[in-house]
Amino acid sequence: MRKLVSSIALLVMTAAPAFAADPFDGAWAYDCQANNGDIVPTVIKDRRIIYYESECDIGTVTPIGAADQAWTLAASCAGEGETWDRNILLAMERGDDGEPVQLIEVDLDDGYVVARRRCD
Repeated sequence: MRKLVSSIALLVMTAAPAFAADPFDGAWAYDCQANNGDIVPTVIKDRRIIYYESECDIGTVTPIGAADQAWTLAASCAGEGETWDRNILLAMERGDDGEPVQLIEVDLDDGYVVARRRCD
């Protein structure tokens, strides 16, 4: 019994997380201090994009080139009682130190563009 408990504990401690962090994970906003309304930071983590009144589950992530600065995403979204699919382009601007500074989101279906800066 003790061996079984030890084996389970070892398995739990060494298990990989469900998703590895993506380079674009984090909080992004026009105004990082906003705490209500539709300008609150958008959060990307665990293959989810959490907007003000909707969320998207990220399915496929396809890198564009080798610079690790642009990706296309296929996502399934839900919010305000509706569901829809989205094709998204994310492009990241990095500072001189290589750290993410800004994330540009292009909705490849509707064509709108949103630029947000890194909050965390």
